[in-house]
Amino acid sequence: MYLGSQKPRRRDSPWRVLVLVILVIGGVLVIRAQLRGARWARPFHPTPIPTRTAESYFDEGEALYDEGLLDEAIAAYENAFRADPEDNIALVRLVRLLTIRHRTDEVLSQFGVRLQDEELGDARTLAVLGMALDWHAVVNTENLLPVYIELGVISDEDVQAEDWEYSRERMARQLVRTGHKMCEQALRLDSDLPEGYAYMAETLADRERFEEALAAAQTAVELNPNLPDTQRALAYVYESQGDYELAVQAYENAISAHPRLSFLYIAIGKNYRAIGFGLVLEGKQDEARLHFDQAVAAFGEAIKLDPSGPESYDEIGWTFGHYMGYLGGDREMMQRGVDYLEDAIAQNPEYALAYRHLGQVFYFLRNYEEAIPAFEQGLELGGLPPADVIQSRIMLGWSYYILDLDNEDIEDPCTHAVEHFRAAWDALDELPQRELDLESMARQGLDECK
Repeated sequence: MYLGSQKPRRRDSPWRVLVLVILVIGGVLVIRAQLRGARWARPFHPTPIPTRTAESYFDEGEALYDEGLLDEAIAAYENAFRADPEDNIALVRLVRLLTIRHRTDEVLSQFGVRLQDEELGDARTLAVLGMALDWHAVVNTENLLPVYIELGVISDEDVQAEDWEYSRERMARQLVRTGHKMCEQALRLDSDLPEGYAYMAETLADRERFEEALAAAQTAVELNPNLPDTQRALAYVYESQGDYELAVQAYENAISAHPRLSFLYIAIGKNYRAIGFGLVLEGKQDEARLHFDQAVAAFGEAIKLDPSGPESYDEIGWTFGHYMGYLGGDREMMQRGVDYLEDAIAQNPEYALAYRHLGQVFYFLRNYEEAIPAFEQGLELGGLPPADVIQSRIMLGWSYYILDLDNEDIEDPCTHAVEHFRAAWDALDELPQRELDLESMARQGLDECK
């Protein structure tokens, strides 16, 4: 330890001087060699940056996923797969997250063939393809028909038949069946793959084969209860049967397995809301309000985890605007719903469902001037489920009818309304099963405009 202001000086030895002289001479020789064009590294050239490995990208994706940063994790897994196109684990991670983010169009068109590849694929790639096909069913589109043919969802011979025409309902059934087949193939390759049973359970539930679905989901949980997807699949089977209390418990287990996944909080919030709606129908308003509050809290947690995702804002807005506002006759709640739905649109102006919900809340508030552009924007963006398309068309028709009825410049109040009532009626064919309420509302509009 030095006690003074300077370190004590040390006398130079002859050996130290000799070493310094040698170093100086060596430096001079290096400089002369560089000037003569010798191949020494030049000190002021930029240092080469090593290329990142697939493993480093994959590790980054894992860390981001653990934090619940799904979009960032998607980018990292995609880089990992690009760096090593034979890496099935990175590909499976990527496809699963893209599916959860409802980007199934990309999955099927960009990775579908690779996931099925007999040489490069495996049980995991087949299982996650089954998941993607099943989730894609509700948003299938004729634009992807060449992809469906390529993946074996439908044969080219069927499409070439004279009487063939595209049907979203029929294609949805085909996609779910094909997803089920992919999961079966996966389990033939690996009979102990928990994700294979989990994703197959979802396809079975969508085919209303609930007993088989429950057995598959329970097997998935038994094989690995610590995977969020096994618990989530079990929750989905319960939810599909209307067992919302059991679904909530299973979703809570999924959240325990991974507490930073925003989509799990959205799912549990929807189930709390469904329980509340059932209590409203029983006339138990106070009990219903407690469950609606739990739903709002769950959606709020999802916003904390994913502040830029529109779905959470949309679900809170729909809970306030429809379930707590309209059903409770509370205009203040309905206006709170409008605020959240507008927040959802601000996060993503392409999120069609928020426009559809916003249009309906404006309709309930009798603000038809605002309802019309909201409904029309949602329909223009596309991708809405058939039931939402029908409801949008019916309320759009009535909005035009009411406004035109009070417009002295328009003789017939059905001038703009009738086209929407007809479109709603035509869209009934796209529903997976007959909906008498929607059919009655569409018929009422057409009868008014005969």
